[in-house]
Amino acid sequence: MTSIFEVLVLEKQYAAARAALRGIIESMIAAGRQTMNLHMDVGPVELHKNIAVTFEHANEGTRFDEVWSIHWEPENGGPFPEFSGWLSVQYASGGFAQLEVRGEYAPPLGAVGKGFDLMLGQRIAAQTCKNLLGDIAGLVQDRAVSA
Repeated sequence: MTSIFEVLVLEKQYAAARAALRGIIESMIAAGRQTMNLHMDVGPVELHKNIAVTFEHANEGTRFDEVWSIHWEPENGGPFPEFSGWLSVQYASGGFAQLEVRGEYAPPLGAVGKGFDLMLGQRIAAQTCKNLLGDIAGLVQDRAVSA
């Protein structure tokens, strides 16, 4: 298993960001699967892949703040890993909020997949997390402004 941990500090105060994120994730849970498009430049190659993302309520005892479980898998299959982990909003310095994604995946395709993961797959997985955090941060910003 390969572990991932990505953080994005928001330009929003913690209380407003937390309330906005709760509303966003509750809406996503009610709607079911969400689709995001992974876009990453890998040297001379551009990679595009739709990822199906689902959220659920989580009871993760090591965190003070709200935590949701998150799972994604490639739409229409392919040699891409499934990811399972947690999304949370945390207090950051200055009263701001930060979004965190933490989890793990198993590289597909056995030994070949492990080699690919070491060379490039981990970067793709990290970029997927960063894209997801960026998308959610945009939603938090929009909701926190309109609230």
